[in-house]
Amino acid sequence: KLERYARQAAAQGAQVVITPEGLLEGYVGNEKHSPGLTRERYLPAGETIDGPLMSRIRGLARELKIYLAVGFAERDREKMYNSVVIFSPEGALVSHYSKSHTADDEPFNTKGTEFPVVSTPFGRWGTLICFDRQLPETMRILAVKGAQFVLVPSWGGYGEMNDIMMRVRAYENSVWLAFVHP
Repeated sequence: KLERYARQAAAQGAQVVITPEGLLEGYVGNEKHSPGLTRERYLPAGETIDGPLMSRIRGLARELKIYLAVGFAERDREKMYNSVVIFSPEGALVSHYSKSHTADDEPFNTKGTEFPVVSTPFGRWGTLICFDRQLPETMRILAVKGAQFVLVPSWGGYGEMNDIMMRVRAYENSVWLAFVHP
């Protein structure tokens, strides 16, 4: 589906394609969405940054000449992270962010500690994932670090509250924002 929709978007002129949180594995790291999940069952769902699916995604970004941001369960040896990577139109890894605020229903994910802001031809970008957006401080950190555009791939939380919260976060930090939700 990612390949089909990315191709369609690029054909229509998109230069940036952003997926929801957990696109590759279907957001299985959340107990509400995967009842009975164990660490042993979750680890094989993880993908390394240099894994086969990431290589395909990197190649797709290069082929379509787009920025491609993908949410996935990242495996780093025996640790799991809820992460987003952004590949450039040349296929280079531009940004790598791991969710810093995990809810109680994500017991198997390690929390990220970095808030990277990267320069692109479209300005300076930062990334948050889902629950990170609910805390004013996380968006503020990115704005203070010079972010002009913040990508927010999400999965949970539905309704008008999300749109209102995202408008407020963008306004109070003077940033553009892309909130992506299934």
